[in-house]
Amino acid sequence: MKDGSSVCSGMVSDVSNDDIVRLMVGRELQNRFNAMKENVSNLVHDTVFEVRKRHQP
Repeated sequence: MKDGSSVCSGMVSDVSNDDIVRLMVGRELQNRFNAMKENVSNLVHDTVFEVRKRHQP
């Protein structure tokens, strides 16, 4: 279902995860995720949170 309407019917075994995403969103997202992965891997990773000497009560 997408926006309350049926967009596909068939056997679950005939539909891949990529097919489900494409049917839900209306387009393929693979290229967008690959571009995002490349951008994230180029970032400098600064420590934003650090815990030292943690003790349990």
